[in-house]
Amino acid sequence: MAAIDQNGYAIQYASEEIRNDREIVKRSISRAGCALRYIAEELKQDREIVMEAVNENAMALADVCNYFGNDREIVSLAVNTDGNIIRFASPELRNDKEIAMQALKKKGMSIKYLSENLRNDKEVAMQALQSCGITGRSFGLYIHTKESPLDYLSESVRNEIEYEMNMR
Repeated sequence: MAAIDQNGYAIQYASEEIRNDREIVKRSISRAGCALRYIAEELKQDREIVMEAVNENAMALADVCNYFGNDREIVSLAVNTDGNIIRFASPELRNDKEIAMQALKKKGMSIKYLSENLRNDKEVAMQALQSCGITGRSFGLYIHTKESPLDYLSESVRNEIEYEMNMR
């Protein structure tokens, strides 16, 4: 127990009985959300535990996306910390404009994980560009960069945005 109190990841070395103990698991993940990967499978399906783990470290969603990738509240909590976590969301939530905009505000490049439908939405595209610091002045520079949100837009949306940027 002392080891888990010092380092939540210590649970990976604990017995199966300890990894099944809800209270000990809660102590562990409150210190290290990604320790979720080492707990009993049954507890990985416990919404309260998952919420606490994701609150401590958004990346914890990766280990339980098969159970909670379609849980709007949990995914929202995760993407509000790290927009790229949207890649672990269900296809339905990767097509949800509200969730997508939350992710894009944190990380513009998370556009690459969104549905094709949303990648072709001008408002979504503009948020991605804004989050990456792409403005009218710098727009031309990003057309030829290694990777930018522009790479994930349809040609028609890209042309429309390029036209608008050049008009400013």
